Amino acid sequence: MDRRLVEYCITLAKVDRQDVRFVVLNGSASEGTDRAHSDYDIALVTKYERSRNEYWGIFDNRLVALWCMGPASYRAEFYSFEDDTFWWRRAKVRKERLLYGGAGDFRNFRKFALSQKWTRSRQNRVIIANYGNAIEYLEKLLNGGSNMVFYRNCASFSNRFVQLLAGMNRMDVVSGRTMYQQALGARIRPKGLRRHLMLVSGFDGKRRDRTAALRSAKKLMRWATGYLIEQYGIEELGADRGLIDVLRSIHSI
Repeated sequence: MDRRLVEYCITLAKVDRQDVRFVVLNGSASEGTDRAHSDYDIALVTKYERSRNEYWGIFDNRLVALWCMGPASYRAEFYSFEDDTFWWRRAKVRKERLLYGGAGDFRNFRKFALSQKWTRSRQNRVIIANYGNAIEYLEKLLNGGSNMVFYRNCASFSNRFVQLLAGMNRMDVVSGRTMYQQALGARIRPKGLRRHLMLVSGFDGKRRDRTAALRSAKKLMRWATGYLIEQYGIEELGADRGLIDVLRSIHSI
C-alpha cells in the first residue's frame, strides 16, 4: 500500500519523482489508531525550496490531505517548537512514518526536533497559554447560552484543562484521542478528575446537567489556580497583569 500511496501523492502534487526528498505519513494512520474511513495526513518534501501548497484527493476510498513543500518550509511547519505548543510537538515528530526517502537522511533531518526537551520556560509558557484559554471558556460557561453553545464550550474547556495538566506534568500528548487517558493517569491532577472531566466533557456518553457541568468546571479551575499559586508563585510564571488578577480572584467564583 505504501508504494501505491506514494505514487498517488507524487501524481497529486504534480512533481517529478527525482525531485522528491521525503514522503511522510502523519496523524492517526502513522500511529496505527486510524479507522476504516480515517484520512491520510501526508507531507511531501521536495529537494528544492518551494512554497507550501495543499492538495486533496481520494485514495482507496479515504481522504488524502497532502502538504507539498521544500525542506525549510517543512522544518518550520512541523519541527518548530514554539514553547506554548511544546506539549504536543515532540510526540508528533516521534509518530511520523517515512513512506519514501532515505531513512538516515530523514533521521538527521529530524535530529534537532527530537533533541528538544522540556524546560522550565517552556513549561511556564504551556501553563500560561492553556490556563488563560481555560479561563476564557469558563467565562463562556458562566455566561450560559443555548444548550448547543454551552456544551460545545464544555468540550473546549475540557480540552484546555487537559492541556494545562500536560504542562503541569511536562507530559508529551500523543493525540487528541488519548490525551484524556494520559491526563487521568498524570501524577499532578485534582481529586475526582475523572468524575469532573466526564461531567464537563460528556465523553462517557451519559446525560449531563448544566448546573453539575458548570460546578465541576469551576472546581477544576479552583484547584488549578491554587496549585499554580502554591507551587510556582504568581511572579515566577511570568503571566501578564490581567492573568495575575484572574489568578488572585478566581477563588471567589
